[in-house]
Amino acid sequence: MFASLISLFAVSMMFVAPEVESPAPPSLVDEAALEQSGFVRYWSGRLPLSDGESVRSAHLVDENIYFISDLGGVYAVEAGTGLIRWAINLSEPYLSIYKPHHFRTASDRNVVVFATSSKVNILDRYTGEILASSGLHAAEGSAIIAQPDALFMGSYDGRFYSLYMPRFASKKLIPRWEVVTDGPVTAAPIFDGQGRLVFASRGGKVYACEPGDKTYLWSFDADGPILGDPAGGPDGVYVARMDRSLYKLEGTSGEKLWQSRFPWPLSEGPVFVARTVYQYCEKTGLSAIDSETGKVRWRIDNGRSLAAHSGDRDIVHTTDGKLLMVDHTNGEVLAIIGAPTVMSCLSNITDNAIYAYSAGGELFCAKPDSVPYLRRQQILAARAQLNQPPKQPEA
Repeated sequence: MFASLISLFAVSMMFVAPEVESPAPPSLVDEAALEQSGFVRYWSGRLPLSDGESVRSAHLVDENIYFISDLGGVYAVEAGTGLIRWAINLSEPYLSIYKPHHFRTASDRNVVVFATSSKVNILDRYTGEILASSGLHAAEGSAIIAQPDALFMGSYDGRFYSLYMPRFASKKLIPRWEVVTDGPVTAAPIFDGQGRLVFASRGGKVYACEPGDKTYLWSFDADGPILGDPAGGPDGVYVARMDRSLYKLEGTSGEKLWQSRFPWPLSEGPVFVARTVYQYCEKTGLSAIDSETGKVRWRIDNGRSLAAHSGDRDIVHTTDGKLLMVDHTNGEVLAIIGAPTVMSCLSNITDNAIYAYSAGGELFCAKPDSVPYLRRQQILAARAQLNQPPKQPEA
């Protein structure tokens, strides 16, 4: 009931473009300064949160943005238009809901998997229909990633698991294999550029194996737990550790290619885009590091996260409520845009859109002013297709 009522309300009432006659919520950013920087508002809106509900986190996955609330709600928003596809309550208030992952099942269905503190939920990513929900025999520790018939997850019990998903009618996921690690696994695993499965533990080790049969490939060890998610690039894996270092590891052998030292433990993982690794450190802000050499290109003391990368520019969200347009190469600040009520920006590494949101559920998307405006006809067409897979182009 929660999903259907919320979804209908959101789609009918949400402001998504200047041509739609619904009233726009107050802007999250200084739009005059935004336009002077070469960006304009593309869409904006508001999540239909209940009284006392607030946004806890958000994740951009392919064409969807998933907003997770402190009451256990999940809101799926189409990134291209700002329309809400669906909403659902997946957990008890204040329990963890981990970062979602998209995959295509063996039966060729597009789904999203959410792990909570006690369950794995597999949903149709366009309708929000729950296709499978299974309890776990181990304490969930990390987000899940998946292939057509298998899921991969870390656990607080010091093991890493692969689970077999035989069919959606099954109420339980079947253990497939497990690996004993040197500590709890709470960082999200990744597939690197060559399809290897890479995961890291709070004991301080990074492991790589074949996802099909857990064939051991390599491991890397250094001082300090790993809390943040690793990041993969075309020629290596990037891992931030509590030993105050960011490492680049060679994907085939696990050999350390470089190590960049920081003055404070690194509890968050890096972001990789355009031959650059972006790393947040509590004491030094956001650093941009050359992925080939490990040398710091620039550092912004009040930088909090990379919001987007656009050609020769980066957009940085700061700790004091601003968006900075900076030169990608040297970090020179080219424009400052006020954003005092923005809680966070999604780290968008796929295109140049800026996605910002507040704790109260206000949403804002900006794109370069060279991008055509979002038209009413596009909104109506997108609304009609919200709960269906995108149409494939004709051959």
